[in-house]
Amino acid sequence: MKKVDTSVRDYVSKLSFDNLKYLAERFNNRIGSDLSECADFISKSSDMDRLLGAAKNSEEFFAVLDSVAVAIEREFSRRIPDSVSHG
Repeated sequence: MKKVDTSVRDYVSKLSFDNLKYLAERFNNRIGSDLSECADFISKSSDMDRLLGAAKNSEEFFAVLDSVAVAIEREFSRRIPDSVSHG
């Protein structure tokens, strides 16, 4: 799981604030197709696509998505003061 955590943190840290906000809102709401939209958005990154594609079953796939959701929530919370004070 260390490789997953490292890959997820690396991916999340490189997201623009707008993309981070988009994913945070989708993961938080999980209404309708929000989760599939998150998976589709995340899979545009070749590293994350490989990570999601390496899941042996749906349980592993959703475990990766859950770890992304947690990382996004942490990163979004960390960046909020910066976005409020700078724009």
